[in-house]
Parts: sequence; structure tokens; C-alpha cells
Amino acid sequence: MANTTSMEPLAQQLDAHPDYRVLRRLESREVYDEPGQGLQVYRGAFLDTETTGLDAAEAKVIELAVVPFDYSSDGRLLRVHHNLVLTQGN
Repeated sequence: MANTTSMEPLAQQLDAHPDYRVLRRLESREVYDEPGQGLQVYRGAFLDTETTGLDAAEAKVIELAVVPFDYSSDGRLLRVHHNLVLTQGN
């Protein structure tokens, strides 16, 4: 696979076309920011589900992923904790 430096001009060219939108990989890291002085820190969790379909009466959940995170009272993301992924059968 080509390195990202050589791919960037191609991504920019494709992104300039009205029929396309280019998404770039988000750099994963554990700490994003520090809480400001006097701000509260809260914990939230992002829950992702993978199912066999869209009909809740018929579809089955085949995978769950939970990613806990900390955020400040002014809405800034502070820290992302290790995720937990459960797949059907484990």
C-alpha cells in the first residue's frame, strides 16, 4: 500500500469533485485534552451495535462494542478508554 503522503494529492483531487467526499483516518490516542480548572469530568460510553438486519422484531444482534470516554462539563473530549467488543459466540 502507498504511504499517506503520496495518497494526499489523489484524495484532494477526488474530494474536489462534487460527487465524492473523502474521509481521513482519525489518529487514535488515549488522551485528547486536560480538564480546565474548576470543570467537572464526566464519563460517557459510545455503544455500537451490528445486527443481521433493520427489523427489530426479526434481526439479531451479532456484535456489540462499547468505548468509554471522559469529557468535561464544557463538552470537550478528554480521554478515551480501552474498548470492549463482544461478538456472537463469546
